[in-house]
Amino acid sequence: MTEAPDNFARLSPFVEDMVMREKPTTILEISARDTGYGERFALCQQRLGISGGKIERLDLQLGDLDALGVYDFVFLPELEGMRGEEAREFLLKLQYHVTKQILAITPEYLPGQSATRREFHPLTFVGLDFSYWMFKSAEGNWQFYSFYKKHNLEAMPLDDMAGGEVETDRKMRIAFILPHRGVTGGLKAMLHQMRRLHQRGHTVKAYYSSDSCERVLPNWSELTDEDVSEQIVVPYSVKYLDAIKDVDVIFLCWMRLIPQFAGASVPVVLWEQGYEYLFGDYGELKDSSFGFRQEMVDLYRLPVHILAVSPVISEILLAKYNRKTQLFPPGVDTDFYYPWKKNDELPPVMIVGHPGLDFKGFDFAFKVLRNAWDKGARFIVWWAYQVEPERQETPFPINYYYMLTQTSMALLYRFAHVFMSTSLYEAFSLPPLEAMSAGTAVLATDNGGIRAYAVPGENCLLCEQGDIDGMTERLITLLAEPELRRKLAAAGRNTALAFSADRVTDGLEKTLSSIAFGGLSWN
Repeated sequence: MTEAPDNFARLSPFVEDMVMREKPTTILEISARDTGYGERFALCQQRLGISGGKIERLDLQLGDLDALGVYDFVFLPELEGMRGEEAREFLLKLQYHVTKQILAITPEYLPGQSATRREFHPLTFVGLDFSYWMFKSAEGNWQFYSFYKKHNLEAMPLDDMAGGEVETDRKMRIAFILPHRGVTGGLKAMLHQMRRLHQRGHTVKAYYSSDSCERVLPNWSELTDEDVSEQIVVPYSVKYLDAIKDVDVIFLCWMRLIPQFAGASVPVVLWEQGYEYLFGDYGELKDSSFGFRQEMVDLYRLPVHILAVSPVISEILLAKYNRKTQLFPPGVDTDFYYPWKKNDELPPVMIVGHPGLDFKGFDFAFKVLRNAWDKGARFIVWWAYQVEPERQETPFPINYYYMLTQTSMALLYRFAHVFMSTSLYEAFSLPPLEAMSAGTAVLATDNGGIRAYAVPGENCLLCEQGDIDGMTERLITLLAEPELRRKLAAAGRNTALAFSADRVTDGLEKTLSSIAFGGLSWN
């Protein structure tokens, strides 16, 4: 690719800024032709006062990398010359030939692929250590990826110790540490497990750090005080370990809490449910000196037992931190989310999520909805959210639902005709499974985590990332074909039953018991 002058002028400031931040003595550009960046790199080194620096440009293929030397900074302006899996394999090998970072840029859609799937997106590079940023402009969006040198980390023996059967009838005393009290799928799943384990006779203590709360359980949850054994609000001035007494195991679902439990006399379990940083999404590009990257390594290398919410999270934790994990998906309350007969009025299309989170893909969702309306489909949109969105100017009606109770959410799931999920990535993607449980047909982007239960064409319809045309076509089809909706809904309900909270709790109960009573220790 020879960079068009307007694109070069728009993109080069971001490339030069990263060079200035990294201060590389040696730079390699991998390109088949002169893109003009080499001269800019030389000027950057001159401004940095680097004398004797080396700047090279090579046209390399995957097989050429074994003989390649090591450079401080590698630049790929032609990532779109490869396909997704080819680029991932190339970068996996290339990361051993860099001391600071590999910077790659590519358009959101490759030439000739307008409104079809994105060849590259954060899920393409799952397992690599990178930061991701999208430069948006009226002329087209460009993706920037900074890939970092791979950590060579030893395996942790602790990871092979949990999961065995323990012959005991002892009931556990479990401390659950709430990371926050906001409405998220992760916290909902944790609360469900607290209630189920308490129903099975285990002592469940709920802890939350606050100087203002009088109650640990959030008001939006359907859990009552009778669903746990005890609620303990820990003042900010008190350490958790000083407040936690008489428990067999401590259960967390947010990795930033782990250091507060160093030195605990009982095992600590992290239920890793994913978050933006694991997918390289920091909201901006980060240079290799970004301290939080090393902090994440240090946190995940602490001797804590880790349960992963889905295969994609297991893959990330193994590749980035060499942590082997057991799978523990969130369960869905299939008694609470149950099907009901749909009405025949204007069909509702339901979407759920925080409007301020770009990875939820609401820009993409509204492009699809507008396209479907323009092509003759008729529907109403139900949007349930935690933070007020900017009101949309749309040809179709929208009902906005702010901070609904879980009972009200279940009603929306039950009476929607289509549940649409457009996330760029997800660790598990709980709302589509809740919709399946409630007997609603699901249309979703392939966000990684949804593959833990989604079977395209059987229990849902899936689209590739960025495929506006394909998503529009499938939405129109679902709205027009009630038999297809019913078929997907029936299969989805069966899928939800396989992930019922009771079945999931069986596995968690055995795992926690093996950790609590199997002679395993935190220290």
